[in-house]
Order: sequence, then structure tokens, then C-alpha cells
Amino acid sequence: MRCNELKEGMLLQIRQDDFRGWFNTEAHQYSREKFEDIPVKFTIAPDVISFLARLRCETTVVSVGDPIMYLGKKLVVSKSGKRKNVRMVYVNGQSGYVEGRDFRHLTPFFGQGLQ
Repeated sequence: MRCNELKEGMLLQIRQDDFRGWFNTEAHQYSREKFEDIPVKFTIAPDVISFLARLRCETTVVSVGDPIMYLGKKLVVSKSGKRKNVRMVYVNGQSGYVEGRDFRHLTPFFGQGLQ
């Protein structure tokens, strides 16, 4: 999926069975050193890497068939004054951002079992 195809409120899902998504709370502390108001990053990666995240006690793991809602863009400002737009998503009661390049791992959501 391309970023220019996204619309606020659109439901998405991870496209490949061997990929997972999770809120990367461990890396969030490093992001907050540069950006005060940055949300938690929602990472999408191969299942092997998500296994390592689960070993680090990351609790929200999303797979194919789980809905991800696109919320739109949010402007965050670094402590040095630089501005950055992040793309927000809502997953399992939590919001965070996805890097633009990671949207290639997502596809529109058509319901459980339909891909």
C-alpha cells in the first residue's frame, strides 16, 4: 500500500502471514530523547524478529487478519525545533505511528479470513 492511497479511518491489515506488528516500547525511550511528543512506533517486521520483541515482553503483537485503523498524520517537533510528520494508526486500543516505508507491508482490511 502506498501512503498516497491512505484515507483517515481506513482499515488495514498486515499483508503477509510471516510478518507481525507490535508497539516498540523499548525503542520509544530513545525516540523521546529527540522528540518530546512522539507516539510509540508500531513496527512491522518478519515473524522471526517479532519473536525477539516478544522475548523483550512486547505485549501487543498483531498478525494477518487483525484490523489496523489509519488515523492520519501528526506533526511532531524535535527538541531542536525540526518538524516531522508521522502517520498514526490505532491497533488493539492503542495508538502509535508507522514509518511511511512500512506501509508496503499493509493492505486494505477485508475481514477475517478474506485476503
